Amino acid sequence: MYDAIASDALTSTELWACFAALRALDDALDELGMAVDEIRNLQAETTWRSKGVQKLQSALAIHGLTIPMHAQRAQDLRNRAQNAVVV
Repeated sequence: MYDAIASDALTSTELWACFAALRALDDALDELGMAVDEIRNLQAETTWRSKGVQKLQSALAIHGLTIPMHAQRAQDLRNRAQNAVVV
């Protein structure tokens, strides 16, 4: 007697190929998942570094203006101290 289910069943070679393909797809999904995680980490790090660079630039701009003023005040104090010592 001919069974329709048996005629639709995969051969052992076909089953092996399907399982091999499933394993390869699982490996690919694992790699893609790790890639997604790495990209998210890189995006977060880039955002953090961008914010860090912006803060550094702001701080440098502020200190770039104030440090020369402080240097001038120190020079003025030095000159006054020198004048007090040297007559």
